[in-house]
Amino acid sequence: MTRNVILGIGQTHNASACLLVDGHLTACASEERFNRQKNTTAFPVEAARYVLQESCVEPGEVDSVVHSYRHPVPGFSLGNERVAGAATRSMRIAQRFANRVVAYYPPTESILRSAYRGLSGVMQNGYEERFRTEISRTLGVDRSRVRLEDHHQCHAYAGYAFYVDEYTWDRPALVFTLDAEGDNKCATVSIAHRGELTTLATTLGGQSIGVLYGAITEWLGMRMNEHEYKVMGLAPYAPLVLAEQAQVLLEPLVWVEDQEFRTSCGSGAFSHVLRRRLQGQRFDAVAAGIQRLLEDRVVEWVRNSVQQTGITEVVLSGGVFMNVKANMAIMEMPEITNVTVCPSGADESTPIGAAFGEYCRRAGSGAASGRIVDDLYLGPAFQDGDVQEALARHDAATRYQVTKLTSENEAEVVAGLLAEGEVVARFAGRMEFGARALGNRSILADPSRREVVRVINDQIKGRDFWMPFACTVLAVGADRYLQNPKGVQAPYMAMAFHTRADQRESVVAGTHPYDHTARPQVLERHHNPRYHDLIQAFERRTGIGALLNTSFNLHGEPVVCTPDDALDVFDRSGLTTLQLEGWLVRKGVSF
Repeated sequence: MTRNVILGIGQTHNASACLLVDGHLTACASEERFNRQKNTTAFPVEAARYVLQESCVEPGEVDSVVHSYRHPVPGFSLGNERVAGAATRSMRIAQRFANRVVAYYPPTESILRSAYRGLSGVMQNGYEERFRTEISRTLGVDRSRVRLEDHHQCHAYAGYAFYVDEYTWDRPALVFTLDAEGDNKCATVSIAHRGELTTLATTLGGQSIGVLYGAITEWLGMRMNEHEYKVMGLAPYAPLVLAEQAQVLLEPLVWVEDQEFRTSCGSGAFSHVLRRRLQGQRFDAVAAGIQRLLEDRVVEWVRNSVQQTGITEVVLSGGVFMNVKANMAIMEMPEITNVTVCPSGADESTPIGAAFGEYCRRAGSGAASGRIVDDLYLGPAFQDGDVQEALARHDAATRYQVTKLTSENEAEVVAGLLAEGEVVARFAGRMEFGARALGNRSILADPSRREVVRVINDQIKGRDFWMPFACTVLAVGADRYLQNPKGVQAPYMAMAFHTRADQRESVVAGTHPYDHTARPQVLERHHNPRYHDLIQAFERRTGIGALLNTSFNLHGEPVVCTPDDALDVFDRSGLTTLQLEGWLVRKGVSF
């Protein structure tokens, strides 16, 4: 029987690849996990090779390769050869010109929209042809099977892929995409129904509240496009009166008109404007001001679309919706009945949307109406022999205590160590996809022990002191800890919730220390039986059906992928205990 095989790739921020076989996501990974360069923009060669090999697919069997970006992206290349060239430089010049003109003459936006589209059209054909040729040559796939898709269309389909199942296929959903910019857009509103997207509104690039948030991140001395989550974590600490004052200063810079965003100046001018506007403001107040503004504006944007369409189930996708507090604000809107957030919704997820959108177009009315993706454990797994070879390469047996675990005692042994207050790095099963650790490449601890936060920060992660950790909570019993009156699904740490006061101390180390919100992974057993068994074993010992869960990496590095990566981080950090598949590796333990 012939399979329908679609390879999705994205060479943008955090380049990634995925494979969709007969409408089911079989493998997905980011290039950073292989080349060990955080948020790499390198072409995802290794990620593409992995997803093909994992799914037992040869390049010649791929029916379609879809790249999740159509227009030239500054500085991106395949290997050492630049594919954007003069086109990219011209696009940058055009964008700078547009930003300056809009800053002084906002009514000219409609004229600029036409001019920018015209410039794009002149360059697009040559760029697409060259990029398609390079993709074909690099991956060994026939050039006629390679196409480039609109970036925000890919964001939309990526979110929709996590909404669709046999119950929701026939129900329309409102899909919102919001990022800094991609293919000359920064936001879209669409209706998704039975595999089709109908776009209702589009906000032109250069009008993004996401860029304003990034400019604030830079103003605070952090890295734009990487440290926005730190601004979100800092925001709750500010006194309310100072936060409101900062918000008032920022409000004139961006607003909502109907279903689109507008700015008082082009995105490129934000940094210059902020230097004057925020002079003398306290750093925590500015963080709180931009967070409050973001929440208010996206709520208004979503509300306008719900009122116009009558659709109350919403899907959120795009880099701005990595902001879990903004997602919570939308979830708490009284008119919203359900929220689906694309997990790791920044550019790394767009290959999923590229592949799923192509599948829907190819299959038409025959598209499968079941669930596209079961869980996010879509990366490499390693066998016992792989682990033993890595242990030998690191001379672990002579440097550490190495003990073999069995499938029968694994959960009990590790749960016992966690219950005694130890911090345990866990490397087990298939690597999870995306920015959030979901138990298989995680650092775990007892969430009721406040002191583990400092231990993990000082000895392992090197994180900023104000940043909260997350937690995994068993789905059965999650209501003990989380306030979730709408029963919103939260399996991927993409949504924040208020915690219940009577159980707050049980998960205190896995919540925000100031506002007591949590960004949980709510775990069903069928998603990850081994991890679920571990938490159940911990619950039997402590009465707590949750664990503190943070990603297994050093600050600024990608999450570990291989056994060698795990042992390298173990060697270089203050970690004392590592579960490496069926082996327990410990430091400083008497023999």
